[in-house]
Amino acid sequence: MTLGGSETPFWGPITANSNFCEEDYLVTRYAAEFINTLTNVVYVIYAIYGLYHLWQKPNVGFLRTVPYLGLMAVGLCSALFHISLNYHTQMLDDLSMMFTTTPVLHRVMTASASPGVTLIVGIVLGSTLLALVIYHLKTDELLLHSLFFVGSVTVIGVFTMRLINARTRAGSEARRQIWGMVRFGAGNILISRHADSETPAKILRRYIQFGILALDG
Repeated sequence: MTLGGSETPFWGPITANSNFCEEDYLVTRYAAEFINTLTNVVYVIYAIYGLYHLWQKPNVGFLRTVPYLGLMAVGLCSALFHISLNYHTQMLDDLSMMFTTTPVLHRVMTASASPGVTLIVGIVLGSTLLALVIYHLKTDELLLHSLFFVGSVTVIGVFTMRLINARTRAGSEARRQIWGMVRFGAGNILISRHADSETPAKILRRYIQFGILALDG
């Protein structure tokens, strides 16, 4: 805590289990981690940018917008955590990982599916997500949360590679561009891994960003 004088944190005492390298309340009493809060605005901006360009395309259904809405939820939830360092907003930050991966998981699993199958997969994934959220909030247990997240990221990676190979010709410019995006994303992850303020969860969320870009770009 670096506030001086009679100033007290606007959000009350810090109750979160996690605290990052940034000094608490260094800039203002209204933001515990000012820089980390600002960086999460990028997720919201990217989501708005993606939605804007998606809506320029014809016949875009609601399900196509869900990954971007999930990404927006990530930015908002994580910003709330870093601005307050509150235990309950930390839970929101934890859950935002699943808010991001689940819509993208649905998208890659149903890319070529019929509307009926798409709906069924959406109901199954949505019900699973809801059950995990309730369980996490009641028990504050992270094992199932982590397993679901890692499993989702793995499946997204496998299905995305299959989609790239199925929808582009070997040696084509389109395939080179997509794999270039993948390499750029991987490099971004490796570089970010060395930044003190980047947790593995945040780095993987960046990976999901590039997954959304590869699907809708």
